[in-house]
Amino acid sequence: ELVPRVEAQLERARGHGVAGDKDTFDYVAWGVAISPRFDEHPVIAEGLRAYRPGAEGGLARALEGVPDAVWDEVQALHRAGRDGRDA
Repeated sequence: ELVPRVEAQLERARGHGVAGDKDTFDYVAWGVAISPRFDEHPVIAEGLRAYRPGAEGGLARALEGVPDAVWDEVQALHRAGRDGRDA
């Protein structure tokens, strides 16, 4: 079950232009641990649009402004099955 979930997150990461081992790992980890559709939240999507491969701090820096409450909300919606999840 994990392999298809990781593959789906790798595809989503590529769709956002995520590159490099650390940034790709971070994206996949968030997609598996928090929600496979975390990238659809407007605040997170804004951070992903600001992401530039190779920039100092990478993906973590691009998303550092996302409040914990947003991550908590995304995870809660996923756990409740209300995020339109596909994995």
